Amino acid sequence: MVVSLRQNSIIEQEFKIMIEQHAIMLEKSNNELLEMNRQLGLEVSKGKQQEEELKAQLETQGSYQQLKEKNLKALGENRCLLQKVLDLKEEMHVLEEENGSILQEAVTVSKLSSVFESFAAEKVEELASHAWVSLIRLMKILGFTASAEL
Repeated sequence: MVVSLRQNSIIEQEFKIMIEQHAIMLEKSNNELLEMNRQLGLEVSKGKQQEEELKAQLETQGSYQQLKEKNLKALGENRCLLQKVLDLKEEMHVLEEENGSILQEAVTVSKLSSVFESFAAEKVEELASHAWVSLIRLMKILGFTASAEL
């Protein structure tokens, strides 16, 4: 029973460690997403600044077609980056759902462990009681008295 309790304690500690590690991983992913989002904002800002510069260049040089091509390329890159951010947000959502499922499973396992511990304790008490009754019967059969031999 002591080994079982230790094993349960170790399992619970391992679950706690796994949950903490998963939470740390999610927090790290979240921080990375925030940093990527900030970088994307900087890139968008830089892209807007470049666009303004290109418009000024267009007015002085008359190269409208060249500017249009660069803007389309920047728009395509921005769309690609935006899709990456959306994909990462979706992945983060999936990871959060998985984390919730893992937490629910850990709670369920903990509750189940408590039920099994309680059941085992009842069985141990029941077996101990039966053992004493059997010992007393055997002593009576063999003619021992409680005060004479104990």
